[in-house]
Amino acid sequence: MRSLSEFRRPFLEYLGTIRGYSDLTLKSYDETLSLFFEYAEMIQEKRQWEINLMPLRIQIASQKPRTIAKKLSAIRSFVRYLTTQQGLHVSLEADESIKVPKTLPKPVSHEHIMAVLETADLQERCIIMMLYTLGLRISELASLELKNITAEWVRVWGKGNKEREVPLLPVMKDLITDYINQYHPQRYLFERDGTKLSENSLRYVIMK
Repeated sequence: MRSLSEFRRPFLEYLGTIRGYSDLTLKSYDETLSLFFEYAEMIQEKRQWEINLMPLRIQIASQKPRTIAKKLSAIRSFVRYLTTQQGLHVSLEADESIKVPKTLPKPVSHEHIMAVLETADLQERCIIMMLYTLGLRISELASLELKNITAEWVRVWGKGNKEREVPLLPVMKDLITDYINQYHPQRYLFERDGTKLSENSLRYVIMK
């Protein structure tokens, strides 16, 4: 009988090499998986796995809602990896999300952004400038297709699939042109091996 724990290390390597997760994030995922394998109830029938998270949730119930939500999100990511990358059939019980209090985003000063841009490479500079000058969400930037970029406008789809057009400054058009000429994206502005960069990958570039 195979154990799901044998996929732990390959999963973390996948997050690091393919998804571009930071060492700190990988450490957090690894710690969550330790709790997962210690407390979650797992039943296997052939290639079907049934996992009950209730014992784990009882164990971490005293933690902050945001912490619990992050742990559940990490476990769901592991399950998605098992199903999409390893071909296993896994069902989760008691994985319902919890409400997390919303906090206002902390603004970044103009001076700090300009200092960062001085040492950023072309891709990093393009990502930061797209967010900074156009006011895009990470999800909107990840899904931005080349066909929706013109000389004067960028067409994006936000929450609720609402479409809007954002004016494109000439300096941004020049930066995008330089980026396209160097990286040669095919469909999405930011790609890796023909697949659009994930939101987490973009976040990693910004945080770095």
